[in-house]
Parts: sequence; C-alpha cells; structure tokens
Amino acid sequence: MKLSSVAKKESAKQAQDMLEQMEELSQSKTTDLKDISIVKPDCASYNIVMDAWIKESPSSSSTHNVAQKVQDLFHEMETIHEREGANRNIKPDDVTYGILIDAWAKSAANSQHDKHGGGHAPPTRAEEVLKSMYEIYHANPYNSTKPNVRHFNAVLNSWANISHRKRGASTRAERLLKRMEQMAQEENDADVGPDSRSYNIVIHSWANSGEKRSAEKAEKLLYRMERAYISGNQRVKPN
Repeated sequence: MKLSSVAKKESAKQAQDMLEQMEELSQSKTTDLKDISIVKPDCASYNIVMDAWIKESPSSSSTHNVAQKVQDLFHEMETIHEREGANRNIKPDDVTYGILIDAWAKSAANSQHDKHGGGHAPPTRAEEVLKSMYEIYHANPYNSTKPNVRHFNAVLNSWANISHRKRGASTRAERLLKRMEQMAQEENDADVGPDSRSYNIVIHSWANSGEKRSAEKAEKLLYRMERAYISGNQRVKPN
C-alpha cells in the first residue's frame, strides 16, 4: 500500500511507522540497489506524514504534542538533507514549511490554556519557523524556499486564535502585518505583502480581543486596507 493511502485510510501513526520502515530499508546494506530508489522517502513522503498528523489531531490536549511531532519530522528532513545533500530530494519545501506553521497555529487555536506560554507559546513557535524560513531564503535566494503570504497569514492566524484569552496577541499580529507591508514596499515583493485575508485576520483579532480601544484599532486597520485598495492594490479589496 502506498504511503499516501495509509495516511488517508489508516492513521498518522501508521503512516509514520511506514515512513520509518522505508528509511530503514533505504539505509540497509542488504536492500537490492534497484529497490532503494523505490523505498527511499523524499520531501513529498515526509509532507504526507506531517500533514496526516495535523489533520488527525483529535483533541485540544494533543495538539501541542502533534505540533512537536511535526517539528521533529521537519528536523529529521533537515538532518538527512545536510548528510546526503543533492543525492536525495528531501530538502523542506514551501509545503513543508506551511504544514509546520499550520501545526503550531492549530496548537494555539486548540490550547485551552497558555500552559505552553512564554517563549515557547505555539504562536511564537510558528513565527520562529517563518523567521527562519525568511532568513534562509535571504541568505541563499537561489537555492531556498521563498516564504509567501500564505505562510505569513498562518502565523497571523495563530496569534488571532488566542486573542480572546491572551493579552497582547492582537498587538503581535498587527506588528507582523506592518512588517509584511514594509517588506512588500522595501523589497518590491508582492508575494510577502498582505492580502485581504491578512487584514481581515487582524481586524477580527482586535474585535475578539476585548482589549481597550480594540474597536478603534480594528477600524483603523479597515481604513488602512481601504486606502491600499484605492491606491491600486487589488490584493486587499475589502469584502
């Protein structure tokens, strides 16, 4: 049975068990050389298992553990890539980063308490992944995965998801939104610039926060969004 079929029809754990078996076979000296390319997992293989974990996550008590499992698989990909280089197509791609960010965002959304707070809070972890992705790309833009608005929106969402219970979460979301605006302008790069969804996420974050002057801040964001659209930015058309 294919790995993708196991991930869809069975469970994330069974998919990961199969992935580990494939890794063992690919490293085994007794495996026929003609079979190694068949069983050797690549980036898509790891993406399938990582995605299976975040889709399966059943309860708020397990989402942090799931995010950590996804993080561990990501690190495993990086380790193998460092060891095998171009001999193996396992370098994390934009899908991999998106899944990892989504895993921490989902952990933030489903966590009932800020027991993973501080520097290791799920939204912080999601933002750290995005920051690392951005730094790696700028260090080597011709051989790295470029972050785009979807990655940024996932991090915005992770902060918005806890704005009703975590003071300062909306501020963190708006700070990242402003950074997106600055990067799009300074680097002339629309891929990292906010779209309508970006603004809506932060507007709703303020609306749900219950913080002082939150309604005023939401209105200012809407006005900023409308000005950008009137200036010709079709990506931020208010809806």
